[in-house]
Amino acid sequence: MALINCPECQKEISDTVKKCPKCGYKFKKKKGNKIIIPIIVVIVLIVIAVGGYFGIFYLNDDQKNRVAEYDQKIQQIMDVTYDNMDKKNLQSNLEDIQKLQEEVESLDFKTKNHLKEKNGAKEKAELVKKLITEKENDEIKVVSDLIGDIGEVTVDSNAAIKKAEEAYEKLDDELKSKVENYSDLQSARIKCDETMVENTIQLISEIGKVSLKEGDKKIRAASSAYNNLSSDAKTKVTNADDLRKASEKYNKLDKEQTEKNNVKKAKNSIKITKKYFDMNSVGGCDVYIYGTNTSGKSIDYISFTVSYYNAVGDSLSDSISHDRTKCLQYTGPIAPGASFGSGKYWSAAWYNTTTNSFKIDSVEIEYEDGTTQTVSGNYMKYIQ
Repeated sequence: MALINCPECQKEISDTVKKCPKCGYKFKKKKGNKIIIPIIVVIVLIVIAVGGYFGIFYLNDDQKNRVAEYDQKIQQIMDVTYDNMDKKNLQSNLEDIQKLQEEVESLDFKTKNHLKEKNGAKEKAELVKKLITEKENDEIKVVSDLIGDIGEVTVDSNAAIKKAEEAYEKLDDELKSKVENYSDLQSARIKCDETMVENTIQLISEIGKVSLKEGDKKIRAASSAYNNLSSDAKTKVTNADDLRKASEKYNKLDKEQTEKNNVKKAKNSIKITKKYFDMNSVGGCDVYIYGTNTSGKSIDYISFTVSYYNAVGDSLSDSISHDRTKCLQYTGPIAPGASFGSGKYWSAAWYNTTTNSFKIDSVEIEYEDGTTQTVSGNYMKYIQ
């Protein structure tokens, strides 16, 4: 601090006062300070601006590469169209977009600021979410419409109810909660089951005495009705055991009838009246088979499959081919009722010097009308 003379009263005063304490003279401020301070502020702002430009907008090589990489990824998403895409693929695409969105958000400010479509992933995600919602609304509507189509419940409503139930079960839990008429489906199922149980009980009671002539149709109708019931509904069929017994009885009768038909069919094919073999000096077996056509149709070919055995009953193999069976074919025509085999035989059908006997395992017959018949197993006893 220094002393100066007041320009007005010439008294000594401090140079820090703004007016003279003696006479009240006011001192004027120096203009130089007012100019210098704004200049300094402007210079500082310019420095900050230049530094900010190079700090914010200038990218190093690594950042430039990242910008190019994510510009390409975002552009690939932007190019995808979703109009004909199903819900599953939409959800898969949404997951990919959201993953990319998270990656973009994690980029540093400068890199993210230079992306051409920095909000592209976010916008695309919103679009896909909207499309998924539309698909889900369509799914809900399909189920609601199926329930609405059930109409008045009768014994024939089960198929429509089951179709609606299957469609409902395909929905996820969140969408299931949005099916507003689901209670209608539940009520329809209860009423339909009650109606179907009553119908099944009635069909079983109508079976009566089981016979091959009428039993099959009635049992099949009752069985079909019973099998269409839910597990819970089946427990309410009071005469279900009658259906089981009727089915067992019919199956037994059917099996007996089938056996009779098979025996009759075998007997009405051929009758083998005689068979034997002669062995030549080198162990070759000449085979003779005689019989009669009992089929009532002309026969073109008869193929005999035979196996051969030693004295203790063990199966043998051909000494040359090592086969254990042989197929011997007889060529007709053999008229109905006519005999075959006379003057014909199979020379050296197989070679084995220990052969004691042979057995005809099966016979395949080809008739003149193009039909074929095979006799084998237990039915061979009916033609030999």
